[in-house]
Amino acid sequence: MRLGCVHASFLSPNQDKVFSYYGLDPLSHYALEFKGKAVNLHTGKPEKIKAEHYGLSGGGLWYTDIKAYNGKFRSEARLIGIMIEFRKGKHECLIANRIELLLASLHKNEGISIKKG
Repeated sequence: MRLGCVHASFLSPNQDKVFSYYGLDPLSHYALEFKGKAVNLHTGKPEKIKAEHYGLSGGGLWYTDIKAYNGKFRSEARLIGIMIEFRKGKHECLIANRIELLLASLHKNEGISIKKG
């Protein structure tokens, strides 16, 4: 039985001009370049992304730090945002809400505190 699939893309943040073009606030949003191509980690070559970007809303945006130690890779990941939409036009990008705002709202409005890991 297949319960679901996992999709991961390593994307770069957009430049400030994208935030002003779409009227986004960099203190509350992340905007990531999504041009339909990504580097294949096995071949090191750019390839067309076959996965659909639609349907990613509600998914996590993770900051992943990858370091090499003695020829081996180690990674550490942190949830930093929740995906909310895809914008297509002059600048194709994925947009996420910053998780810190959600956590601050839960703390202020509901009295819920979540410890950072």
